[in-house]
Amino acid sequence: MNRTARHTIALGLAAALPTLLAACGRAVPAARAATAVEEEAVPVVTAPVARGPVDRPVRAAGTVATKDEWDLSFKVGGLLAAVEVHEGQAVRRGQVLATLDPTELSASVRQAREGAVKARRDAERLALLAGTDAAPRAAADDTRTAAAVADAALAAAEFNLRHA
Repeated sequence: MNRTARHTIALGLAAALPTLLAACGRAVPAARAATAVEEEAVPVVTAPVARGPVDRPVRAAGTVATKDEWDLSFKVGGLLAAVEVHEGQAVRRGQVLATLDPTELSASVRQAREGAVKARRDAERLALLAGTDAAPRAAADDTRTAAAVADAALAAAEFNLRHA
């Protein structure tokens, strides 16, 4: 047999091989084949995709941590009067997050204001007495210093109240 004849026979066998192999398998009756297909069918329900709350919560074990965390400190302490933001809400620089109850701070301002008025009154009185040599100059200087300290305490109390 020549080379061309051998190639032709090999090509014919290769083409017929799938048909021969299919015929070697078990034959299934047509009625039984339809029942098998029906048993394998899985019913599918479709639904539109929509944003909303999750009906089934996800339960998992692990550690939850924030992406960013800052330790905050404040100029004055006190009781909260209002919280302006909620957990997870975005904030911007300079935004008021919470306010303090001003009762105690307002009382501190009134106390500092009265102390400053008294210190100025004492300074004026002692300045007059020192001018007539009825009181020493050092006492007059001390009362002027006390008035300046009282004014600074008033300014600090007012600052704390503004920023609470």
